[in-house]
Amino acid sequence: MTENYATTGIILAAGSSKRFGQNKLLAQLNDKPVLAYSLEAFENSSFVNSIILVTSESIKKTVATVARNYNITKLKNIVIGGKTRQESVKNALEYLVKHNIKCLYVAIHDGARPLVTSKDIDNCIQGAVKHKATTLGIRPKDTIKQTENPYSKTVKSTTPRELLWVIQTPQAFEFDVIYQAHEAAMKNNFNSTDDCALVEKQGIKPEIIEGSYKNLKITNPEDIDIASVFLNS
Repeated sequence: MTENYATTGIILAAGSSKRFGQNKLLAQLNDKPVLAYSLEAFENSSFVNSIILVTSESIKKTVATVARNYNITKLKNIVIGGKTRQESVKNALEYLVKHNIKCLYVAIHDGARPLVTSKDIDNCIQGAVKHKATTLGIRPKDTIKQTENPYSKTVKSTTPRELLWVIQTPQAFEFDVIYQAHEAAMKNNFNSTDDCALVEKQGIKPEIIEGSYKNLKITNPEDIDIASVFLNS
């Protein structure tokens, strides 16, 4: 770790897991909980100095036990999330400010992406040093169609795949950039499930760091099977 890259990792684990049927962060993937994999990746990152874990009150004690069981020494605290992903990130940022935890950068990650690597995390942080804001992403393999409206199945247009990226996490930012973006979003009543979208509203263009197709998000039970195949290979 170096002071020039002093970074706090914010790992989000406060979702409702409605589509999964149980809390997916606590589901077993091979021999350990899904959440443990992300915690270990951030623990082993060269540039992450501290970790803030954002979760719900109902599983706070359980995730604390997971962190202890896997010797996550960088964990500073567990923060209770909000009603939305955006509120959960804001709660973590406010915690850092309130408790004067010094960091030049933050790397925000969905705990439901267990196959992220420490190298991916480090690449995002190094990218943020150069570009203020970065996100992992992969090229789509399929053709993407846009419909007439959110409820329509009628094709409106086809965007060339060469212009498209499927966005993943982590996303890394200069601390002041992402904090001010969240402040502005709250003031202007702008909501998004993507932190880069908030930064884009401030006129900053994030840089995409090419990630891996293995960095899937656990959403449905079958995703556990897919992630297990990746781990075993």
